[in-house]
Amino acid sequence: MPPEPSPLPVPALPAPETGSGPVERMSRFDGLIERTMAEAGARLVFRVPAHPGSGYSEIAALTRRNARRRSVTLVTLGADGATIAVAPVDPALEPFRGLARSFAALEERWALA
Repeated sequence: MPPEPSPLPVPALPAPETGSGPVERMSRFDGLIERTMAEAGARLVFRVPAHPGSGYSEIAALTRRNARRRSVTLVTLGADGATIAVAPVDPALEPFRGLARSFAALEERWALA
């Protein structure tokens, strides 16, 4: 099995702007996902609430096509609502990785049809 490609590059989040008129508040987790999609050319595969007691509150999967294949990166929001992890190594997340790979492959096939 070929090695897993390195995770998507994740940009640093800037400080929020003030005095720019009415702004809808966005969580850091939302901002990280939005910026990664915009700056790394990634697509959001899914974003789901995590099972209570799992240690996470949300799990998102992002995908990006490189020269040879599509890579999938999970991003998690901790149960504390503040801890964000990119590509965490946690066996409990393996079903989500598999689901993200399958869904991304399905999207690709639909696009070719």
